[in-house]
Amino acid sequence: MLSAWDFIGKDTNELTHGFHLYPGVMNPFVARKLISMFGENHETLLDPFCGSGTTLVEAKNAGISADGFDINPIARLISRAKTNSYNIENLSGFVESLIERIHSKQLVKLSEATHNSGFSDKTIQTWFPNKTVQEISTYLREIEESENYDENFHIFAKVTLSDCLRSVSIQRKNEWKNYRKAGWRDENINANYQPLLPLFKDRLISNLRRVEKTQFMHFDNEVRIFDTNSVRVRDFPNSPENGYELVVTSPPYGDSRTTVAYAEFSWLTNVWLGLDERPPGNLGKEMMGGVLCPRVAKLGHRMIDSAISKMEPGNATKNFSFYRDYLQSISNVAANVSPGGTVCYVVGNRTSGGKVMRMDLFTRWAFEQNDFERIGAIKSRKITNSRMPRKTSPSGKKGDSVSTMNYEYIITCKKKNQ
Repeated sequence: MLSAWDFIGKDTNELTHGFHLYPGVMNPFVARKLISMFGENHETLLDPFCGSGTTLVEAKNAGISADGFDINPIARLISRAKTNSYNIENLSGFVESLIERIHSKQLVKLSEATHNSGFSDKTIQTWFPNKTVQEISTYLREIEESENYDENFHIFAKVTLSDCLRSVSIQRKNEWKNYRKAGWRDENINANYQPLLPLFKDRLISNLRRVEKTQFMHFDNEVRIFDTNSVRVRDFPNSPENGYELVVTSPPYGDSRTTVAYAEFSWLTNVWLGLDERPPGNLGKEMMGGVLCPRVAKLGHRMIDSAISKMEPGNATKNFSFYRDYLQSISNVAANVSPGGTVCYVVGNRTSGGKVMRMDLFTRWAFEQNDFERIGAIKSRKITNSRMPRKTSPSGKKGDSVSTMNYEYIITCKKKNQ
């Protein structure tokens, strides 16, 4: 039976949502409906896990100013590209000029391109054909040397190029983690070369068309994006004096190692764009559950505590560390919501360590511990994203599989007037 929240068959790439592939994105129609239901006459919205900016785009489309937090540099850049206000005529001129220049430009030498990439020679040669390395470096230089254009145009072009990188690497298709295609060690990687120019050109034009069709680009409501970590920070920077009136977000459903690997997915492009040249594990440690606790303790939620207590030590530590951080994040978010303000969280109940982790109930309970009250029942929706894993193997052994996240759950709570 279909739910009113399923939105089967809807175009999730409308507006600027299709700018760049990103893992674990919220369905834009869910964000749109929540903003419509709870955002009337509101001026400020927060998404503390904004990712690639789905909620921020929908807030801008609704005429609401919004702040987004994310510790992943490429996520913040994508969000900026999707929510920037563009002069269409000037952007069209920029795209036309950039395509013309890269058509006629001689590629930089391989040694220079490798140096510019931010990768070591050994690493980059196991991910990209040599000519691809030269093309990426050349196109990035052309973008950066377009001095007569708005900085937002540079961001637009870099994000568009970023969306092409996995396609011209030897990254295995339909994977968020960094897996090279099967048999790559036995092949000459240069034999996998495919021209970057046609792909980049097509993406530039298609993203330009999205901007042309998106009327909210001319709205004067502001979208601001910060690298704030809601787990580590209690007093959010630039938070409205009386707090945020509305929070709409979809947090990670578990630690980055075992659920959606945001850090791994973003590694290639973070390095290429000079946003974060560290190994992906460094960024992963900054995410919820990234730093493991030395011991497992009680969180205070009976069901989650019970599930963790029945896991083997490794899984217990990972789950406790994640839920500890998540609980702290909720406490920090709650402190920055205005009295009477509403929070809307879209979560998934994953299976981990052989136990179903009821993140929906934990989320609602955590807000209730912070002076919030429920708004109606928890709503469910079927996940239709084909990239979301339907089964996982807790032991890592072939054939030992359990169902993971086939549904999402929408929790809405209101802060009590104090």
